[in-house]
Amino acid sequence: MRLLQRVVILAAVAVAGLAPAGATTVAAASAKAAAAVRAAASAKAAATGSMQAATAAITVTATIPVGNGPMGVAVNPRTNTVYVANFVHTVSVISGRTNTVTATVGVGGALEGIAVNSRTRAIYVTTGTPGVAVISGRTNMVVATVPLGVFPVALAVNPRTNTTYVADEDTDTVSVISGRTNAVTATVGVGDFPVAVAVNPRTNTTYVANFAGDTVSVLTSRPR
Repeated sequence: MRLLQRVVILAAVAVAGLAPAGATTVAAASAKAAAAVRAAASAKAAATGSMQAATAAITVTATIPVGNGPMGVAVNPRTNTVYVANFVHTVSVISGRTNTVTATVGVGGALEGIAVNSRTRAIYVTTGTPGVAVISGRTNMVVATVPLGVFPVALAVNPRTNTTYVADEDTDTVSVISGRTNAVTATVGVGDFPVAVAVNPRTNTTYVANFAGDTVSVLTSRPR
């Protein structure tokens, strides 16, 4: 619609800017403007048809019941397994092949953020005040709980360095967890109210979205 409006406005400006050289000139300009509008309408219709075709190709193929209040989801592409953090104390394990829940892992706390290390098959889930629970993807059991911060809400994993970065919205920090020892190796101050984390494993760079600060903090580390 914006494209059509722009074409019409430009055409009107062109007509208005003509010298008063007679009705024939004005009529010709109007005809050209009308032709431009029709061409734009055709282009819009074609684009809309393409978008509708692309949308039609994406369909919901399954709806999977999980636990109470699902808040986060993560996928291990190597094992074709999906992990869902349910706010009310459980993690649902879903087979990507069958779209069914194959296990339910009990975890204490209020669960929200979840991330997977595809290389080690470890799953990390924020549990509120207790910290971060570590689940083995081989046994579907909690193997460690890492205490940190006040209210960790989001996290991301760098599988190359076997490191997890956890944002704590209450203390405005990011805690760094070693996947080898399940211990915090560093705590970094970031912006105001961090709520999301993403990692580029190729550059060992971590990005943290600070909701109240309207900023993104960039953390760079060297692989060990």
